[in-house]
Amino acid sequence: MKHQITTVVWFSAALLAIPAAAQVAPLPGPTTNSITLSFGVIGLASGESVRINVLNLVRTPPPLGIAQLPCRAELDFYDAEGKLLKQKVVDSLGFGRADFLDLDRAEITGAAGRAQIAASVKVGSNQSFFCSIAPTLEIFDDATGRTNIVLTNLLPQPVIVPRLLAAQ
Repeated sequence: MKHQITTVVWFSAALLAIPAAAQVAPLPGPTTNSITLSFGVIGLASGESVRINVLNLVRTPPPLGIAQLPCRAELDFYDAEGKLLKQKVVDSLGFGRADFLDLDRAEITGAAGRAQIAASVKVGSNQSFFCSIAPTLEIFDDATGRTNIVLTNLLPQPVIVPRLLAAQ
């Protein structure tokens, strides 16, 4: 019985130490320790806009004993040359909340006719109990606001690990 009480005391002390340790650790942002999800390239014609939507799928906060970290997201649009066209950083996407970034075809200079656009979402939290992002990409008509297409399949960027030539 004494062994069980000692185990419970140690376990309780460890649980109480977790929030204190988590509060001391630096909060990862979109540019450090982030996960990047990318959509393929799409064509954007005159009179159209493209929108990146993000939704935090976590609907309820975790139990009170767990330190709560903000869910950060960076929404990016790139041209066919890889140049950043537009960006939005969402510092704290709350539980069950959504946000978006729009890019109108008229905002893109230098491309005649259809413009080739790529989009990505960087998630600055790797803790799924605070931050589980569901991004979508939609193209809509500027005049009517009607959505023409919605893309949901993302391509996670692979982690590239350099290998030493001598090791081969």
